Formats: sequence, structure tokens, C-alpha cells
Amino acid sequence: MTENADPDEHTLAFVCRLPSWKSVTEVDMAINSAIPWALSVDACDWYSELLEPTATHEFGHVFGLDHVSERLHSALTMSPMSNGPCSTDETSLGLGDILGVEELY
Repeated sequence: MTENADPDEHTLAFVCRLPSWKSVTEVDMAINSAIPWALSVDACDWYSELLEPTATHEFGHVFGLDHVSERLHSALTMSPMSNGPCSTDETSLGLGDILGVEELY
């Protein structure tokens, strides 16, 4: 999960934001179609990624959040790495993610 980067085949998704002087004027989100995605835990297997946690992370970028340290904050939605196949850990924002949004808005 990266923002404004050149993705490779291991990138789950990314967001490109086009800011204007005071606000974001356009956002594009790309989801890697080569990744085996699951839409629910029931449909997930050991090699699938859940779409919802990935989309939640990318929408964090849409709202201006950056990545946090994976080493210090791996449980937060805005950590740069997935918590693994079928993990729902990052489906909703953690306290640190919410505090980041509150800081911005």
C-alpha cells in the first residue's frame, strides 16, 4: 500500500492525489487486479487479501493521512504493510488514525 508511487506487482493498491492551492481537486485509487481479493472473511483463503482493509487504508490517504511506522504502529490502518491474508485488523481506523484525521480537520 503506497501513495503516489510507481507500483510494482506486489503493490496492493495506491492513491494519487492532485492538490490545488487549498484542497484536493482529484483523487484516483488503483487496486491491483493481479492480487487475489476476497470481499468477506468467509470467502477468504490463505493467499487472498481482504479488499475492505486495503480500501480503508487508501481512503486514509485520500483524506491526507500518511503512513505510520510499521515497527512502532503495525496495528494502525495507516501502517504501510498489510497484516496478512484474511486479516480484518485494519478494516476500521485505530485511535492513532482517528487522531491523525482530527489533527488535519
